[in-house]
Amino acid sequence: MSAPVEAPTPRELWRAVEGVHAVVYFSREVDDAVAAAGVTGWWRGYTAGRAAPMGAVGPAVVTATFATFAPSMVARNLPSAWAMASPDEVLAARLRGVVAAYGRLDGEDGSVGRGLASVVDVLDAAADAVPTLARPLAAAWAAHRSDVLAARLDTVGGDGAAADPASVVVRAWLAATVVREHRGDAHVAALAAAGLDGCEAHLTLSGTGRVPADVLRGARGWTDDDWAAATDRLRRRGLLDDRGRLTPTGQAVRAEVEAATDEAAAGPWSAVAAADRCHLVAVLGPIGRLVAERLPIRVPNPMGWEPLTS
Repeated sequence: MSAPVEAPTPRELWRAVEGVHAVVYFSREVDDAVAAAGVTGWWRGYTAGRAAPMGAVGPAVVTATFATFAPSMVARNLPSAWAMASPDEVLAARLRGVVAAYGRLDGEDGSVGRGLASVVDVLDAAADAVPTLARPLAAAWAAHRSDVLAARLDTVGGDGAAADPASVVVRAWLAATVVREHRGDAHVAALAAAGLDGCEAHLTLSGTGRVPADVLRGARGWTDDDWAAATDRLRRRGLLDDRGRLTPTGQAVRAEVEAATDEAAAGPWSAVAAADRCHLVAVLGPIGRLVAERLPIRVPNPMGWEPLTS
């Protein structure tokens, strides 16, 4: 009798899928496409691009859903972005950039495209199974995914859409995005349940030693005063020591947050057979390493992501 297949953990699945999604943040093709749509400033493009499926929302909604960005940073980017381009224009530009970026990453041998084609049905199955109740970004991206795929199928027609290399990229990227935003929503809920605000969340991450404080503080717009005040709050709760590292109590709180995130993130993958999950990780692991190398993606980064090593 053969041994049962050991399915990858939710965290391994996230590390595999995040590499597919993260192209949108680090490729010049996406930057150029969003700028061509009229949105100036990288952070304005990021904020508008990620929030666009929710419509022309204001800074309060984005601050609440993104969770770990300083409110002042969000307010610098919205609603000004919507005066430059509509949410639909930003979304269309982003997808054009993603397809172009994957065209470059595919190089001459087509290995990336073939890899995505071999797992796109698995990604679709996971995205289809994402629960959206109390998951605002996942719900918005799931609705956008449905709209885009319906439009492409109407235009290309039946099996022709699935055979189109651009359609494989669009399907894979949209599915990966829905799955990762579902995990992100779950993480925000876990942080809130632990009584951590956005700045405190970053301090508990830097307190693990995984991501330097300077990487997190600058990329999310927190001022020195914000950081110092949050540090004081966490020290009073007994979560941080004088060096900014997690105390045993802080480690327990952070572990509870990560466990709750993983537990919630595992839900959609229950719709996927263990063997298919293993295949997904085996295919997307090398693609993630290639993406990190060729774009490149700095590790460590504010997402806390690093490609799978094997």
